[in-house]
This record gives sequence, C-alpha cells and structure tokens, in this order.
Amino acid sequence: MLNRQRILTQYPWLRPSADAVGVVMGDDLDAALTTALYLHTHPNARLIGIYRGYETVLYSAASWEEVLHAVWLDLDIYHPACRSLGHHILRLSPQDQLPGLAHSCNLNELAGRSVQQNFTQKYPLGTIHFLLWLYRLEIPELPHAELLIWLADSSYINGQAESWHKKRPRGQNPPRWVKGPGFRWNVKRWLYTQIPLQSLQASFQRIDTPDFEEQMERFQQKVMAPAGFQQGNGQVASRRRKLSGYQCQPAKDADIRAYIYRLLRFSCTQTGWQVRLSQLAPFETPRQLSGERKIMHVTAIPEQDLARLLRQRQAFSYVFQSRRYLNYTTEIAPAPPR
Repeated sequence: MLNRQRILTQYPWLRPSADAVGVVMGDDLDAALTTALYLHTHPNARLIGIYRGYETVLYSAASWEEVLHAVWLDLDIYHPACRSLGHHILRLSPQDQLPGLAHSCNLNELAGRSVQQNFTQKYPLGTIHFLLWLYRLEIPELPHAELLIWLADSSYINGQAESWHKKRPRGQNPPRWVKGPGFRWNVKRWLYTQIPLQSLQASFQRIDTPDFEEQMERFQQKVMAPAGFQQGNGQVASRRRKLSGYQCQPAKDADIRAYIYRLLRFSCTQTGWQVRLSQLAPFETPRQLSGERKIMHVTAIPEQDLARLLRQRQAFSYVFQSRRYLNYTTEIAPAPPR
C-alpha cells in the first residue's frame, strides 16, 4: 500500500491546511473534482490559473513566478519550481534522473511504474480517487456523487472486464470500435493493494453491472448533457451500452473562465464539497502564456538521457501516452539553466 504519511511528509502542500496557496488546474472533469476537493480541504487556497489543453496557461496572478510556485492539480508539470499532482507515466526507464519533478507528486512515480517497467500496471483511475484515499474521505452520500467520481478519466470503463476500444487498423480510416479485455484486474489491484478506500471498493463491485451502466447513461443524458457539458470523442467505451468517456473538456471556442467556473460549481453541487467565491480569483482579463504540443517516438529518445532531451526541447509538461509515444509541451516556461 502507498504510505499516506510519507506522501504527506514529502509533499506537505497536499496536507489539508489553512495556508494561502495558489492553484492551477487542468480543464476536464477529473481536474474539476480534484480542485473542488483541494479547495474544500484548503479553505484559504485560491484558483489562480487554468492549463488549457496542455498548451495555454491562463492566469490571474500578479506575476508568472507566482504561477510557477502554485500547486498544479491533475497535471504533470516538468519544472523544478512547480508542485504538481498527476498520474501519467513520466519515466522511460527506472534509471531516469528527472530534476524537473523534484516537487511533483505522481501516482506512477510513487508506485515505480515506467514505460520499461510494469507499464501495464500503471495507475488506471483519476487523480480524484487518489485524493479521496489520501484524505481518508469516502464517496459523498449524495445521489450522483458515485457516478460522477467514477466518470472521471473513464475510470468505471477501465474497471470493467471488457470494454470497447477505438482502433485504426493500418490503411483504414476512420477508426472502428473493437471489443476487447478491459483493465478490471489492474483497477482491483490498485484499489485493494495501493489506495484502499471502503466506498471505492464497494462501488467497484457494481461498476461492471448492467444496472450501473443504466444509471450512468441516465445520469449523462438527464444531468450532464442538460448542464451543458460535452461528451467528447473518447477512445474507450463501456462494455454493454457502449457509453463513451465524458471528460467535460471545453470546446475550442468556449469561454474557458465561465466554463471552468460552471464545471467547478457542478462538481461541488454533486459532491457537497464547499468552495467559497473568494477562492476563485477573478479572470476578467487573464494573462496567458502558450506553448506548442508535440509528439515524438520513444526510439528518438537517447538511452537514459530523457532529462537532457526535456531540457533541450524546453519541455514544460509531458506524458508517455503509450509505450511508443511521448507527448510534450514546449516553450511555456524554460527550466532555469543548470
């Protein structure tokens, strides 16, 4: 099991407190739930920025330095000044030395997962599931809280024995849906051996049932859609009703400030977590910095030299989305020279 006390000692900014701290969040459902819970447990924390699409940081802070020293939630940031909480694979091999992650908490880092080591056992849930475990908080006993929390990062689909996956066979366009094995075994492993929480374990027993999918479909159609949240084009879909992921990412032309506030309010309403208006900084005229998101094949990465590559490319954030490809965003905030 992950060591809760060790995590809170190593990353004291995660410990619930009355400290005044700035927060930067991602732009989807998991980020909204994670931010809502963090603000709920840190009543003097304040949202000062949004990292949109892993390309643009919109912020209301007085300076970029203040943003760099904020807490970045549901994000994997590679900068020695940043404190980030995320869960993607960040390491090509266990031997990689990555100074840009000095103050960042990452689930796969905690469990020793990398592209070359136990990749299939990587973290299969959302950041919100980890934070619930870390704070010893059960799923709120409200009508839609369980559904919403399992919807984050398509976690309930990952927890099914079978699911639909979008495949693009060579020479075929557009992609087609193929049914195959799910990742229930891996979700179970994490929930019972790494982040055991009673309510998550209890609901895990239900997520691969016809009744749960029926409830989820009704929730998406009767609650999520009328609230104006878009389903998006997911890469996986549920076992029986072929429900796609519902990550609530904003449309490209959306007013990001209004959209994120609405998503945060929705998350708080469904969970009962309290966030005060004073914790949401005014984004009337936000500043912004943008980078370029790029992709490269892992064979182009020099052996045991991932850190140098990230420094040369001025990578601000990155993830290994698969065993084959590295996605990274460049030129937002170069790391200090070494």
